[in-house]
Amino acid sequence: MNAKSFYKIILIGGGHSNIQVIKSWAMNPPKNAKLILISDQANAPYSGMLPLYIKGEYTFDEVHFDLRRICALAHVDFIESKVTKIDPEKKIILLENRPSVSYDYASINTGIIPLESFLDYSKEKDEKRVVFLKPISKLIYKFEIILQEITKSNKTLHLAMIGGGAAGIEMTFMIQARLQDLNKNCNLSLFHNSKELLKGHHVRSQELIVQKLQKSGIKIYLNTEINSFKDNTLTSNNNETYPCDFLFVSTHAMAPSWPKESGLSVCSEGFIKVDNFLNVINSPSLFAAGDCIQFSNFKLNKAGVYAVRQGPILKHNLRHVIGEEKSFIPYKPQKSILGLIHSGVDDVIYSKGRFVHSGKRYYKLKKYIDKKFMENFGLPFYHLLPKSMTGVKYLEASEINTCGGCGSKVSPDLLFGIIHSPLFDIYKDVLPEVLDDAPSFPTDKGKISTSIDGFRSFINDPYLFGKVATLHALSDLAANGARPLNVNLSITLKIAPEKLQQYELKQMMFGICEILSKHKVKIIKGHSSEGLESNITISVNGISPDKNYTKFLIKQGDQLILTKGLGAGILLRALMLGECEGRWCSSFLKSLQQDNLDIIPLLDQYNISAMTDITGFGFVGHLLEMLNQNKFSVELNYSKIKLFKGVESILDKGIQSHLGPKLKKLYLKKIENLNNFNIDSLHDPQTNGGLLIAIQKDQAETLKNALRKIGHVDSEIIGQIISAKKNKIYLK
Repeated sequence: MNAKSFYKIILIGGGHSNIQVIKSWAMNPPKNAKLILISDQANAPYSGMLPLYIKGEYTFDEVHFDLRRICALAHVDFIESKVTKIDPEKKIILLENRPSVSYDYASINTGIIPLESFLDYSKEKDEKRVVFLKPISKLIYKFEIILQEITKSNKTLHLAMIGGGAAGIEMTFMIQARLQDLNKNCNLSLFHNSKELLKGHHVRSQELIVQKLQKSGIKIYLNTEINSFKDNTLTSNNNETYPCDFLFVSTHAMAPSWPKESGLSVCSEGFIKVDNFLNVINSPSLFAAGDCIQFSNFKLNKAGVYAVRQGPILKHNLRHVIGEEKSFIPYKPQKSILGLIHSGVDDVIYSKGRFVHSGKRYYKLKKYIDKKFMENFGLPFYHLLPKSMTGVKYLEASEINTCGGCGSKVSPDLLFGIIHSPLFDIYKDVLPEVLDDAPSFPTDKGKISTSIDGFRSFINDPYLFGKVATLHALSDLAANGARPLNVNLSITLKIAPEKLQQYELKQMMFGICEILSKHKVKIIKGHSSEGLESNITISVNGISPDKNYTKFLIKQGDQLILTKGLGAGILLRALMLGECEGRWCSSFLKSLQQDNLDIIPLLDQYNISAMTDITGFGFVGHLLEMLNQNKFSVELNYSKIKLFKGVESILDKGIQSHLGPKLKKLYLKKIENLNNFNIDSLHDPQTNGGLLIAIQKDQAETLKNALRKIGHVDSEIIGQIISAKKNKIYLK
């Protein structure tokens, strides 16, 4: 394919418009474009369902788009990062703590941020007691904290809402409903700086809202401008004071600063100016939609209903610029929009033009509309599940290894069954013996440790792939206490248009070089090729210290410390199948980016008997490597072994890594006391897994605490070496 006919389209933000572009791409993917989503959060909220989430009627998952999961199924790259600037001339997007990304076309659908300058309060003292309704992610986090505080309190608390628009009023009603469910007697007040609530709405809606607020016992203060919150007291501009324990704020929001700082065309308030085609003024390669925009020839209120209606226009016009549609189509806002405002426990005010009414049936209608919209992004997208790869069509689907990371490796019985078979006896002089993770060899300049590792991509983020693959390769040196010196690097790029290969190679190399630069490691030789899948293989060399570690010198009574959780292979497999929730993925990806080499300087202060890293053979496989060279067994405290969030839920669905069941079958006879224990996660192959450290008993607790202090917070004492001579693992 001609590089000029291939387009890279970047979506900035997972808002109500961009999410529709992703769905469109999933249903009918263009052959000449690559879609990439950049968002600083893996779960994007649907604002229409937020009030009932606050009420306690919806769960977190029901009111959020799981961006990472949707992107995995739609074959859209997902970059979890914050945009700091755009260079529209060079067509480059700058990101926080990540390499920049170039684009041919981009669509901006980010949120708005709260206007806090009007309120005088102490962020240090009252940060958790002042809650702005935007951004929603912070609102949800703080609201849960406030609920805990209210639940624990035995006194009558005072809660207040600043802002008499639709959002502020809805939230006030829903907060009251939640408190009633908790049987908590709290005083709620609503403050508004104007003489009328719901400005811009039909007068009948305004009258109904006042009636329902008064009936519910919520105090209304009109023409009251609050400007200070200190010492549990609100102060107005005319120095009147009101008691307040927790404050919610729903006032005018403002645009983020980066569009203006990027030189984009913005209005006086900083919102991005667009034309009727959602094209950014004076930037033909940029589109924008939702709350972050202002039309150049008319003004709209900030409301999710507009962003939802802009979605079809945006996806059509993006397809036009890549040649799939004949012309642009304009966005034409509705002359009158449907208004549905929560106004009680199960009551909604319905307004459309001059028709205004309220009741439970409109409450049901709103729930139906919101659920119907979210169902458009229901999972899984069955037609997008991984296809059988070329060359393996003679295998059953369950036999195909579609895992990435260490889960993509062959099983040890297959590997060692070949190289240790009698057929290869004549080559014993060249085949490896049972060696440490990074075996060392003497030279005239000292001992050199060496290892090699590699695997195919496990995530739709090539920068993260490069970073984790490098950490994983260097981890073998960490397990032996060696200092990395240099590497040889081999990269296979998936066969694709050159523009896409340029993007993937740049991102991979940034991830690789970021880690190598940190440890002052040089690439001495490289190799590249094309293939069916992207792959990184790294051969590492290091200097072995006088006090290097081995996996074989465990002693009776040693305590075992594991520095990371287990279940990475299970989560990665689920991610590829669209069954891994974005929250789980974001959590364990932080662990995958932890550097095991950071631990080594700390260990010099302790008497370490043996050490290995947990990778492709799973926890049990690598533990047995430590035991098999000795006459010891191990007693494991199963409850102390930490699993990543979501692992148990995924196992309940019957999902495992491809290699895990093979490892379980191979090692099962070595495990005793299996009753009541689910050991699937113990056999799961880990990518850049934790270190397993054997240390004398009197130092174990001190080392565990020291590891947590330097950031390895999942470090835990999980068992001890015992004298049984069967090389067994005893669970308790």
